[in-house]
Amino acid sequence: RRRRRRRRRRKRRRKRRSSRRKEEEEAVGGEEEEKEEEEEVEEEEEEEEEKEKEEEKEEEEEAVGGEEEEEEEEEEEAVGGEEEEEEEEEEEEEEEEEAVGGEEEEEEEEEEEEKEEEEEEEEEEEVEVEEEEKEEAKEKKNCKEEEKEENEERGNLRNKRKEENGREREREGGERVRE
Repeated sequence: RRRRRRRRRRKRRRKRRSSRRKEEEEAVGGEEEEKEEEEEVEEEEEEEEEKEKEEEKEEEEEAVGGEEEEEEEEEEEAVGGEEEEEEEEEEEEEEEEEAVGGEEEEEEEEEEEEKEEEEEEEEEEEVEVEEEEKEEAKEKKNCKEEEKEENEERGNLRNKRKEENGREREREGGERVRE
């Protein structure tokens, strides 16, 4: 009964772990999809920025004097804002990477725990096997002893019968002599 309970508990643990792993893998897969989408958005934004810059340059070349200075200032402000956005996006990516790293560490720890539990289970099974083998050896010994005792009893019975048969023959022989 104990062995069955242990095995059931082990199966339940393994099922829980595998379902946890699947959920974590799905979560990691979702984060990777989000990253890919963010990268695509960034590429599109960069292309739009380049187009805007080209258009602004054309307008600057057409414009004269003070207009050129104003446009240059606007460009610098736009570039500065874009750089800030890029820095923020990079920080977000770093945070996501750190989060993923933490999940990987947790997975590694869980794997180590699983290995330790499996080793413990194997040791327990070995001990159980040894105990079973000892019990079997004891049973065999007992059986042999019982067989020995039975053989001795049979031998004793045979000897008694022989003795009784011998006595009967002696009686019969004595009676014949008398006759």
